[in-house]
Amino acid sequence: MGNAPLLGTVRRETRKTLMALLNGDRKTADRLLQQARFQHPGKSENWYWEKVAYDLKRDRRS
Repeated sequence: MGNAPLLGTVRRETRKTLMALLNGDRKTADRLLQQARFQHPGKSENWYWEKVAYDLKRDRRS
């Protein structure tokens, strides 16, 4: 979606981790990233990717 130009600012490992957690579901990744951007404005793009991955891992442990 709207974050494609910003992918260069996200570490490859972070992208791979998030996409693996979502089984490659880019639509879901985009939705979760948009929510994170809305809830936590002003952070770096890499921060949003890491936050979404962290939250998914945390929620799966619960």
